Amino acid sequence: MKISVIIPSVRDTSLNEKCLQRQTFQDFETIIVRPVGQKPAGLFYTLNRDYNRGVRQAKGELIISYQDQIKLQHDCLERFWGHYKNNNKSIVGAVGDQYLSFNPPIKVWIDPRKRADQGSFYECLEQDVEYTLCSIPKQAIVDVGGFDEYFDHYAAIAEKELNARMYKIGYKFYLDQSLEYEALHHPRLTADWDEKYKEGSIYYGKCLRAINDNTRIKLNYLK
Repeated sequence: MKISVIIPSVRDTSLNEKCLQRQTFQDFETIIVRPVGQKPAGLFYTLNRDYNRGVRQAKGELIISYQDQIKLQHDCLERFWGHYKNNNKSIVGAVGDQYLSFNPPIKVWIDPRKRADQGSFYECLEQDVEYTLCSIPKQAIVDVGGFDEYFDHYAAIAEKELNARMYKIGYKFYLDQSLEYEALHHPRLTADWDEKYKEGSIYYGKCLRAINDNTRIKLNYLK
């Protein structure tokens, strides 16, 4: 198995599945990860725990994080695989805008990472790779011990902390602007999302300081 596509979701994934059926590259498995059981008290969600479950199940060399309700180009997996074969220490992000509707197309948000001064494929800061759609060598996630599940107390940010640990041990980050997706815009799941994001940012800052001091590199979430 070459690729494992992980789709963490609490929403409808039929659009994701249709896009995957049309891929030119077919040596992949699809792992749809949904919350299991009752959410433990005190947690905002179980996204990072779910990602770790998906990684543990994954048989592919390359993980594709593919979040819900997003349209892919037909050669998306083929091109992600090409980047990996060219450099197996590369973590590659796609870019994309958000739409209120695909038919008719009503664009409501433009990806601020888009730029015209670096060509279509270029090295970027590790914080610039979003897990909306990106490729990560499975070994990279294993090397740093998975997603920090403590971030499930908060909203977002966990992938940035994971990226920082992978960068610290030598993985490089890239954006491929020719790998462009279209995402359906959806509202926040809860009214306290912004509050939980701010709380998570404080924890993220503490984690970054420890990573920079080499005291926080490999965690223990994939055992």
